[in-house]
Amino acid sequence: MKNIFSYIIFGIFTTIVNVVSFFCLELIGIDYKTSTIIAWVLSVIFAYITNKKYVFKSTTKSVKETTLEFSNFTLGRILSLLIDLLCMFIFIDVLNISNITSKIATNVLVVVINYFISKLFVFKKTSND
Repeated sequence: MKNIFSYIIFGIFTTIVNVVSFFCLELIGIDYKTSTIIAWVLSVIFAYITNKKYVFKSTTKSVKETTLEFSNFTLGRILSLLIDLLCMFIFIDVLNISNITSKIATNVLVVVINYFISKLFVFKKTSND
């Protein structure tokens, strides 16, 4: 239960990194699709560090273990990126919802999906229940 609370807190911070990055990139004229991808990269790096250290308290002992863990984390996040892009397309191009509203709504779904991917597949050996 403790890691759920930590995940929510750091999920909020990760969402802030994602949304602020997205908004700043849009302000300088970058297309929402490109902005979504760049914001995703920044938030994945932030999320990996905080999930590893504070949420799941992973203690990988070698470069190989850490590389495998980060690779699995990134693969899970690629799945959520595809969901993010699909939802953004549907909300913005099909339903004509504003970019920032779409981004916030999409991130709620993505945070939930990412928790289960991290808990069940990435940090499963070191998570604290």
